[in-house]
This record gives sequence, structure tokens and C-alpha cells, in this order.
Amino acid sequence: VKTKLFKNKQAFGISGLLGLLLGFSSCDVINPPEQIPAYIHVKDWVVVQNPGVPHGSVSGKITHANVFSDVEYMGIFTLPATIPILQEGTKTITIDPMILENGQSFLVGFYPAYDRFTTEVELLPMQVDTIQPVTRYVADVDFRFVEDFESGNPIFSDDRDNDVETKLEPSSEEVFEGSRSGVIRLDKDHPYIEVATRPDFEFDLRGANSVYLELNYKTEVDVLFGLIGVDNVGLTFPSYEFGVPPKGEWTKVYFNLTEQVILSDFQSYQIGIAAGLPLENGAFTVDEAVIYLDNIKLITN
Repeated sequence: VKTKLFKNKQAFGISGLLGLLLGFSSCDVINPPEQIPAYIHVKDWVVVQNPGVPHGSVSGKITHANVFSDVEYMGIFTLPATIPILQEGTKTITIDPMILENGQSFLVGFYPAYDRFTTEVELLPMQVDTIQPVTRYVADVDFRFVEDFESGNPIFSDDRDNDVETKLEPSSEEVFEGSRSGVIRLDKDHPYIEVATRPDFEFDLRGANSVYLELNYKTEVDVLFGLIGVDNVGLTFPSYEFGVPPKGEWTKVYFNLTEQVILSDFQSYQIGIAAGLPLENGAFTVDEAVIYLDNIKLITN
């Protein structure tokens, strides 16, 4: 009896030990060691000149990045950003520039006028590689006009409010860059302006894959921007769907006009700008206001 008992205990000990070993092994399969990530730190975008492209200013406001490591999608990030990557070795990092469309903080979109950025990094666990993304205007977009107010021949000279005292004119008093910017002055005697690109700057935008208006602005009142459709007999139809609020410092904005062009489908278009002194209970809340604009560009591809 003692011998049998000993053998049974011995058998139990061996099977128990095997069970423990198998248990530890299965735990390793279920909970493998966590991979330690490498990191890339993506700095704010820099926009540089593209020789041969008539783009004018390279001022930009690219707020986000769409990031790939080789073919693995990392996501969209607000810059600057430090991004963990569960990869090692030499990898190609591809970054697409993304903007806040129409000045809306919740509307992040690709900007087809800017080129993507690509670089190689050597990823090592716990190591941070810093990347400076650089972009430029691509060569295959069409700059329908660039108004930088330097030439002395204003593009926005179609007076639509029938007030010769309100105009968008070159000025050197508050310059974003270069020697001039555009200025609009409003007062109680001349409280409203509507001005558009002159008739020889009407544009057939049908067939364009994308249509964007970009500009720099600094303003004391709300300013509206939009398309003025021109039909086949010359009648005009203004539509101001975009705008900017008062801003005490120079700011960049990009307006996506693509959907508006597709839905309206006029033979040609002008670009319109409208603004007025604010009203409350039928009275002006300010006596005067100044609007500064620069680097107004209509871009299609």
C-alpha cells in the first residue's frame, strides 16, 4: 500500500509540475511582453518657395498632419505632435499637410495645393526622432489670380454697392508683408461695402476638381467672401457663404469653394467681398472700422 501511495504521489508531482509549466507557457502566449515603441516628433509645417510656380506669398496656416510609417497609417495629428510607432528599423515617413477649412476648428481637410512630405528615419525603441515637415505649392495647380496689392492695379475694383467712397485699395499703413496690403475703411456715412473682381477677372470654374480661395486678413468687423455667378446674358447672382470674424492680428484662412461651384454651375464667376458696420437695435455699434487683406489667391486643379 505504501508503495502504491508513493507512486501515486510521484505521478501527481510530475503531472502537477507539467501543469504549472504549461500554465506559465500559456500565460506568455496570452500576455506576451509589450512592444516598446519608437517615437517621431513632428514639428510645425514650413512652406517654401517652388521656383517656376506663380504662387506669390508662402504664408500658411497648416495645423494638422496625416501620417504614414511605410504603409501603416498612423492617423491625423494636431501639430506639433509626438507620435508612438510600434516599428523598428529604417522606415519611410509620409506626411500630408492638412488645414482648417473655412476657418472652422472642427473641419480638417487635405489641401490639394500643397505637396506631401516624405523622409526616412531609423526607428529604435524609446528613441525620439524629430521631423521638420516642409511643403510647397504643387506645380499642377492653377493660380487664377494672386492679389498681393503690390502692382497698383487692383483686381477687386468692381464696385457693387454704388458707393465710390468704399473700396479695397492698396495701402502701406498696415502691411502683412512686402510694401503694401489691401485696406477697406468704413464709417457711419459709408457703412457698407460690396466689391468684386473686375469683369476681366471672371473665371470659368466648371470642370475644376477643387476650388479654393486663400488669404491673410486682419479686421475690426465681420467680413464675408463668396462667389458671384454670371449667367450667359451677364446677370450676376451673389452668394456669400463664407466669412471671418474680427481679428486683431494677421491670420490665414482657406475657403473651400468646390461644392458651391458644383451646385451652382454658372458659366463664369467673380469673387466677391462684403462687410458692414455692426448694427444693434437699428443703430451702429461703432463709428468706424478698418479691414486689412493680403495675398488673396484663387486656386484650382
